[in-house]
Amino acid sequence: MPQLPIQAKSSTKRVQHQLGLQFGVSGIISSFEVDQSGVSWVFPQPYSAKEIREWRELGERNTSSWDFNLRYQCQFAHWGFQTGLNYLEWGEQYKYEVISVEGTNRYQYVQIPLGLSYRIPLQKLTLQPAIGVGLGYGIQRNGAYILPQNNGVALVESRKFVLNTFAQFEIIYQVNEQIQFSVSPLYRYAFGQVVSDPYIKNKYQSLGLLTGFMFNF
Repeated sequence: MPQLPIQAKSSTKRVQHQLGLQFGVSGIISSFEVDQSGVSWVFPQPYSAKEIREWRELGERNTSSWDFNLRYQCQFAHWGFQTGLNYLEWGEQYKYEVISVEGTNRYQYVQIPLGLSYRIPLQKLTLQPAIGVGLGYGIQRNGAYILPQNNGVALVESRKFVLNTFAQFEIIYQVNEQIQFSVSPLYRYAFGQVVSDPYIKNKYQSLGLLTGFMFNF
């Protein structure tokens, strides 16, 4: 009796799970904004709103953030779902000559991201664009801004929870079936006000470069 051919099982998993790390640095872009009516109320005469705007505009500069991401990705063919735990910062450098005060505002957050990715395989290389959102919890929220009538600074706090969106374009090198390395430009944009103060209206975004690895299981 002739035997029926036995079909070989596919070596490619329909669903893949991946764990990994990413680390790098981002440049934080702090766009200077100030509410004229608010400045007039917070800073009474002899200081005008125009003077305060000029001192803040001259005294505040962009800064940078260390980024560290613990990642999990669930891959369905070309599509993937991403989450994990991220560390990031918002803020700016300040040097207010008029009151001889300088420092750096660093609002530090850990966040849980939720992202959607799409894989484009090119032999050993894979391109993987991804977009998503992240909810961050503040672990260091103290900041300072110019307060000239007291010859010092106003102490403020950032918000406890901050929502941001992100987009990245990951270039992945597949070492073997289990391990892959990647490099990824990353863009983030913070929704709403980061600083919990009605008169500090800086908007934040960042652009960075991350590298890392993933392990398939």
